[in-house]
Amino acid sequence: MTRWALLLRGVNVGGRSRLPMEALRAALVEAGAEAPRTLIQSGNAVFDHEQTQAAPLAARISAAVEARAGFAPATMALEVEALAAILSAPPPDWPLDETHVWVMAAPPPAPRLDRLEALAGEGEAWRLQGRALALHAPAGVGRSKFASGAEAALGVPATARKASVLEALLALARAG
Repeated sequence: MTRWALLLRGVNVGGRSRLPMEALRAALVEAGAEAPRTLIQSGNAVFDHEQTQAAPLAARISAAVEARAGFAPATMALEVEALAAILSAPPPDWPLDETHVWVMAAPPPAPRLDRLEALAGEGEAWRLQGRALALHAPAGVGRSKFASGAEAALGVPATARKASVLEALLALARAG
C-alpha cells in the first residue's frame, strides 16, 4: 500500500463545485482508497491505495467524484514524500501563513518564467521547483496579480494552498 495525499482544484470555492467531505471520503473508498481522511473543506485528503502511479489514480478519483457530485475536479495525487519535497520549495525564512504553494499535476513543460516574473507584485517573491510554485505574499493573495495569473503562466493544471495547510496535510498523512 502507498500513502497518498490528494488535492482537488476548485472544490467548495465561491459556492460552486460543492463537495461535502463525507462525499469525498465515500468517492475515495469507491475508487479503492483505504482509511481516507480529509482536512478542511477544500478537497484535501490522505489515504492508502494499492495504486503506485499518480496519474491513473488521479483519473480514477476524479471519475468517482464526478459520479457522486456531478463534476470532475482537477485532481493532484501525491505520494506523501512527494508532498514533503514540495514543501521544501519555499525558502525556510518565508512564514507559512504568508506563503502559498501551487501544486501541479505534472512539472510544467515550458513554464513562462518571464510571465511569472512580470506577475510578481511589490514585496512578492516566488520560487519554482519541480511540481511546486511557491509565492511569498506578505500582503496576501486576494489582490495579487501573481496569484490570479500563475496557473496560466505555468501551462499545466495546478491548485494552490497555503503552505500551512500543506504542512497540516503532511502531518495528517504521517500520523498513521
